[in-house]
Amino acid sequence: VHVQQAFMLLSAMGLTILEPDVISHNATISACEKGSEWAFAVVLLASMGQASIEPSAISRNAAISACKEGSKWQRAIVSLATMDWTMQQPDTISYNAATSACDMGIAWQQALACQSAMYRCTLEPNAIGYSASINAGEKGSQWQQTMTLLVTMGHGVVEADI
Repeated sequence: VHVQQAFMLLSAMGLTILEPDVISHNATISACEKGSEWAFAVVLLASMGQASIEPSAISRNAAISACKEGSKWQRAIVSLATMDWTMQQPDTISYNAATSACDMGIAWQQALACQSAMYRCTLEPNAIGYSASINAGEKGSQWQQTMTLLVTMGHGVVEADI
């Protein structure tokens, strides 16, 4: 219900002197995330370009997180890859959201791939990404990979929270 209200408010902005902008779109995409309406979030993100509104990293990260909440890890990975094709580079939040989506979707290989991609992009992994990767590895019975991640955490600035 709240997601529908957010969409109605966003649509109504065009009927007033207020123009929808990146901030109002971000708020609506975030409402989709919280309401587990991943499909609406993805459509809204795509519609931003059609409305000549440049999506921000916040827009894209919120859409990736909405995919996580909807257990749509494949869509989260596509959204992450799309960021590489735009002027925006994925950040730690982008990778963490995609990794968490993979964890929820029991896609351990993709979760580990997201973690590896962070290193290639010279981003600093944090406890959120490590935890999601380790959880995904555990769900996939990949104890060797999870142990490797745990050891990797010990070599970095992230402390293992056991």
